[in-house]
Amino acid sequence: MNNLTLKMILKIREWEEELEKQKYVNILSTMKSIENQINYLEKRLQKISDGKKEVFTPQELHYLYNEIDYLVGKIEEARDLLNKIEEEVEKQREVYEESIKERKKIERLKEKSEINLIKEREKKEVKIISNLLSVRQRSI
Repeated sequence: MNNLTLKMILKIREWEEELEKQKYVNILSTMKSIENQINYLEKRLQKISDGKKEVFTPQELHYLYNEIDYLVGKIEEARDLLNKIEEEVEKQREVYEESIKERKKIERLKEKSEINLIKEREKKEVKIISNLLSVRQRSI
């Protein structure tokens, strides 16, 4: 591959890498939001258990049961979602690591190509100088 093609591929890889970073940041942001929601729900549940009374009316008991059931359900949903997001974070991390490996391979190819170009140029320069010297010697 020529050097220009490798540079273009490298630039595309860098863009893809940046997109992967943005996806990763979005996932982490969503994760943090869900963790905050879980904390809020747990505090709300704790508030219910802290506000104990000796005697409850049936309506109050029904309300407390419904509130606890709702909060526990929401916490479970949020934790399930958090686990799925953690799996996605792991996948995203693997994709990002693969992207870095690919970029490094391309950079090595580019460097190798540049070295080969320099060697070829030096060979041509040596040949040109050799030809010039041989022409000068013949003319003398």
